[in-house]
Formats: sequence, structure tokens, C-alpha cells
Amino acid sequence: MAHVGTRGSRLARAQTAWVIERLRAVAPDRRWLEVLISTAGDQSSSLALGTGVFVKEIEQALLEGAIDVAVHSLKDLPTDPTPGLTIAAVPVRADPRDCIVGGRLQELPDGARVGTGSPRGRRNSAASVPASTSSPSGATCRRGWTRSGRASWRP
Repeated sequence: MAHVGTRGSRLARAQTAWVIERLRAVAPDRRWLEVLISTAGDQSSSLALGTGVFVKEIEQALLEGAIDVAVHSLKDLPTDPTPGLTIAAVPVRADPRDCIVGGRLQELPDGARVGTGSPRGRRNSAASVPASTSSPSGATCRRGWTRSGRASWRP
């Protein structure tokens, strides 16, 4: 049985189910068990913008052998790789284009709050909507990890 670590959010669990479905297609005789891991970012909203707050506990579980594979959003990973871990797969991502729910960016009123996690999104909203403020949010793509040397699948 392979243990697949992930956060407990709806998005993380949906991504993990998507990855496990594909793993089952290439390794149908293997059992894949989802393992929920709570991270510092899950436990304290004040840490939400810190580096690695949604990933450190997952990385530690991989390094300690508590899980065999992890599925995590690319946007939450630190830029520098973690020694001992390998990025095993980056599945095809969904359409990465930005969207506005409820209208066009240029139609938002002055001072509107725009949810974006990207510097580009903050610049675009500031240029298009005077006195706008940005609050954390962001698009997500799927990402898979495995401990070095233990990968035997190719989704």
C-alpha cells in the first residue's frame, strides 16, 4: 500500500483524488491511501503568506517515511528544493488564465477588494481599479512529490 499525503482542504483533497485516479490507472494492483496532514498554514491564518507554511509538515512526513508520495499545489512550494525530495510529476494543469467573477476588472468600483495571490494580479488590479486593495488568493496547479529513490510510477 502506498500512502499519499495531502492537506485536508477541499481543493487539496480533490487534487489528490485526481492524482490517485491516475496512479491507479498505471498501477492497478497497488492500493493508494490518502493521508491527511495538517500544516502550520492550516492551523494559523496569520502565517498564510509565510514561506513554506503549507508544506513543511508534508515534506517532513515524506522524509520520515510516514507517506510515500505527496500531492501539493505548486503555488505553495518554496522556490528552493528540499534536500532529499524529488519532484516526481507535474501533471497537465488546468487553464491558468485569470478570471473575474461577476464582471470585468475595469467595471469594479474604486476601492474594490481584489483577491489575487500573484504580483501580476496585484499590478493589474491597481492599474485598472483606483484605490483597490488586494487580498490573498490564488490559482492552483497540481504537483506530485516522492521521496528520492522511491518513485516507481509515471502518471
